[in-house]
Amino acid sequence: MDFNKFPFKKTFPHTGSDFSATHAAESWLKENGFSLGTMCSPEPRAIMKGEVFLPKWHHFSTKDHASFDGVATATNWRTGDVTVYLKAEPV
Repeated sequence: MDFNKFPFKKTFPHTGSDFSATHAAESWLKENGFSLGTMCSPEPRAIMKGEVFLPKWHHFSTKDHASFDGVATATNWRTGDVTVYLKAEPV
């Protein structure tokens, strides 16, 4: 999946404690009305507007990927930065 086609990008830096960037991204997404898919490292996590349950990435088909409002990625969910890509800037 080409994440560069998502026009909005926000990176949450790791601040030293385990999952610090992950928790920051999760909180920010929730505050902005998004749901985040279940973690399954090192896979990305799906993002959709509203309160929905999103399973692990490997449960989705390539066709499903087009329906996401965004995707979150990390090189390491525990100790790395997390980047959120969205189709549109949150309002």
